[in-house]
Amino acid sequence: TTDETASHVGLAWRRPVDRSLFVVEALEPAVRLTPADDFFAQPGAVFYVGSLVDDRMRAAQRAAAEVALAQVGKPYADAFQPPPAAFYCSSLVEYAFDHALGGSPHPFNTEPFALIFEPREFWQDYYRKMNRTLPGNITGSNPTLLLHSPAVRFAVRRPTATHGGEASGGRKNEEIDWY
Repeated sequence: TTDETASHVGLAWRRPVDRSLFVVEALEPAVRLTPADDFFAQPGAVFYVGSLVDDRMRAAQRAAAEVALAQVGKPYADAFQPPPAAFYCSSLVEYAFDHALGGSPHPFNTEPFALIFEPREFWQDYYRKMNRTLPGNITGSNPTLLLHSPAVRFAVRRPTATHGGEASGGRKNEEIDWY
């Protein structure tokens, strides 16, 4: 539904040599490669596992994963500054697809997304603690924006003890298009 929100996003990648599943994600302190079992081990969390619906983006998914992998070790963008020096979670995914598609701005949406810092007092305090001023008039991305993108079809996956859990609709997770 349109009222669902997301607080984090990562890009799934299978290691070619053994087909092990990992998630490339941007979290403090840096972009990292996390085993999928660890990523999905958050008690009580609800996960939305996505499949790309656009043929052009589907063709670019491996290249996007390679772009994301090349960012491992770069710092987390705690002030939500734009890539490529640092990344926050959704900026990593957008950046990876943007570059994999040859410079397609806003690959998940048709227009730039204005970052809205609400509630204002929270964000003013957040930036003040970093000795920074709350930025104005900047664009970026966020996990909820990607969740509602027309470029992705999502299945709800609740965490289980093993990776072999079921996605909504009874599809095994291994059948979902991981990228």
